[in-house]
Amino acid sequence: MTSPGNPDNDRERKYRAYARGGVQQCLLIDPVPKKVKTATLFTQPVGDEYTKSVRVLYGECLTVEYPVPIVINTREFPLHDGD
Repeated sequence: MTSPGNPDNDRERKYRAYARGGVQQCLLIDPVPKKVKTATLFTQPVGDEYTKSVRVLYGECLTVEYPVPIVINTREFPLHDGD
């Protein structure tokens, strides 16, 4: 989940480090501080980028296929204080 104090660290620095490290999937839960709260599943890392992503709005379901298929209901995701 993005940190309210430094969301760009999660959106950029950690994202690139995970891809570079070969982390096969990265789920970014991002409620900070945008009008539109989203969850994004990044997959297929190459270098320091992920080549595929699926973004959903809070309240929608997100399907993760690997290592086992699951459906995540983002309606249950927490909001940061002040929302």
